[in-house]
Amino acid sequence: MRKLLLGLFCIVMVQQIFAQAEYKIIANVKIWDGVSNHDSRCPNYYKMAFNFSDHPNWFFVDRNIGYLSGSTAGVFSDTAYFPASATLAQLAFHSSRNWRYWDIWTLSWQCNGPVGSLGYPIPISYKSTGCFYRKYIDAIWGWNSEVEIFISPRKIDIKSVGDPLSKDTTKNILPTDDNISVVATKGFGKYLFAPPPGTRGIDTVYDWQFHTGEMRKIPGIPPFIPDRYVPVWHSFPSLINYRDSTVTSARNLIGSSVDTLIGKNVKFRVAYACGNGESNYIILQCLQSAPHIVNATPIPNKCFNEKSASIKIQFDRALKTGETLNIFLDENKGGKYSVLRAKLDSNNSFTWKNELPASKYQISLLGSYPDSTVRTYTSGAK
Repeated sequence: MRKLLLGLFCIVMVQQIFAQAEYKIIANVKIWDGVSNHDSRCPNYYKMAFNFSDHPNWFFVDRNIGYLSGSTAGVFSDTAYFPASATLAQLAFHSSRNWRYWDIWTLSWQCNGPVGSLGYPIPISYKSTGCFYRKYIDAIWGWNSEVEIFISPRKIDIKSVGDPLSKDTTKNILPTDDNISVVATKGFGKYLFAPPPGTRGIDTVYDWQFHTGEMRKIPGIPPFIPDRYVPVWHSFPSLINYRDSTVTSARNLIGSSVDTLIGKNVKFRVAYACGNGESNYIILQCLQSAPHIVNATPIPNKCFNEKSASIKIQFDRALKTGETLNIFLDENKGGKYSVLRAKLDSNNSFTWKNELPASKYQISLLGSYPDSTVRTYTSGAK
């Protein structure tokens, strides 16, 4: 319900805060020594550390691998998280590979072998791309190794915060012609590199998309594999896309075909090129935006203490075929007045009959379209 208090207009600012944005690191390590001369009773290990340019450094992995020998390979996968606000600068390894020998000088068993460190810079570009992948060969000193590093957003959440120009707290509506605000977890980069051939192409971390119910058929292989259907997602127009928050109406998304969505559900999500690949999705019901009040002009009583005043309400458009508009007046002294199924004149205005006492009034609207079972969105403050 749209409410207009004559002489008083208020804009409400809304802010939505998510949990801190984090990147996820996955480190896959395959390591072996190639010969059988090291000993599990000596220090044989590798340590992996992440060094930040603006954040305390920390060891990610400290692993004993003394049980490996010869062609036996150790395969490990580790996952960690760090704040998106921190800048990862270097991947560093410190390792030892020792074997046991009899020391003729001390007449005792001793350990000997290389101990060393290697470091590899992480390009700052991961901050702007949102994704990073690299495979390092023999990155661990003294050992044969293959190390894969993946960096991606840990999680992106989205929410609707409703109409930023209205006091309406409804968050599940997508009006045809009034903008709503949708926000995502902040803190990730904006522009992605070109994706490899054959992979899904996404221009930025924040690729806002919508789904209207359209499904795409993927043929099966009869009689063994049945056909399956997957939802078709469309990216928002570029002018309102590729950012951590945006505003849109249904018309901004599909243009003149917007009437086909009225009364139906539309899903929103953010897609990104790596990690989980997509945010949660939200479901919004598309409603026709009711005519907006452009102006309300009081027409005073002709004589003192009469009930002959009126109000002329100017709207920004005519009613559509099948659309209803109910107008309500709430007097500050308790009086209530209403007109059901109001008819607008050729200038898209409505003039109340001369029945009102001198007072202050709040105007409210209720409507429906395309039939009485689907309400219109009357909270817009366009």
